[in-house]
Amino acid sequence: MLKKSRKHKIRILFAYDGSKCSDAALQDLQNTGFPRETEILILSVVDSELSPNEQVSAESQKRQMIKIAEAQALVQKAEKRIKKEFPRWKIKTEIAVGSPASMIVQKADEWKVDLIVLGSHGRTAFGRMRWGSVSQSVATHAHCSVRISRPRSKKGILKILVGLDGSRHSKKTVQKIVLRTWPSKTEIQALAVFDPALSTGVVIDPGGEYRYQWLTKIVKSAEKEFIAAGLQATGVVRGGDPRQVIVHKAKKWGVDCIFVGAKGHSQIERILFGSVSSAVAMRANCSVEIVR
Repeated sequence: MLKKSRKHKIRILFAYDGSKCSDAALQDLQNTGFPRETEILILSVVDSELSPNEQVSAESQKRQMIKIAEAQALVQKAEKRIKKEFPRWKIKTEIAVGSPASMIVQKADEWKVDLIVLGSHGRTAFGRMRWGSVSQSVATHAHCSVRISRPRSKKGILKILVGLDGSRHSKKTVQKIVLRTWPSKTEIQALAVFDPALSTGVVIDPGGEYRYQWLTKIVKSAEKEFIAAGLQATGVVRGGDPRQVIVHKAKKWGVDCIFVGAKGHSQIERILFGSVSSAVAMRANCSVEIVR
């Protein structure tokens, strides 16, 4: 049984490399709440062996063609699985040659996607490090939202944690969640982290009392919106470093996905919360969606 949501469309770029993490990202699509009116571009990037000025040999051309053929087989595999699980989605596939992170961001811009979805690591030991840097680079440089998917550790009720700070990105996060179609009984918790070291840019408050009250209003407002959308929601404010508190809370609660805005509220927080979203995306043991 799915919660009904207002009709909307979403365009996704799904970066697929055939690794276990990419397959986990395929499985994770079932937990995203994406609507029936979804368009998805499945992209596989062949990392070019050649530098721009390097002479192309017959052997290097042959290796490149083999890689392209392998990439084509990968996107066909992903396309077949997505068609089976989401028969109403509009699917396109594409192969690109170049730096994986750069090509993913470039294709996302060209196709004007709302969200990039990719796994957290690659295939081989080297690939896992390489793809880890790819996911981090994409999360940092993309102009749209990015979802770094990880395997779901358990079955049952879907649990979502939303990091909020009252910023424009934070408000957009709530809006995007409300618009999606979630399984019944989905549990969601709005979490704001009170860090006394920061100033919100709203008011000078050395004691931090105003900031705490303000964040409490933020999470209560989000809680009401989630409940109105049919979700089982709660809202809490916690103290500490948001990079640590969000990850710890997600692990303790057994969260399936963390949603967090790409940037914070004030000039200071726009820098720090950017690092918060990156830190959460890299350290969390669940999927993380960074909202822009």
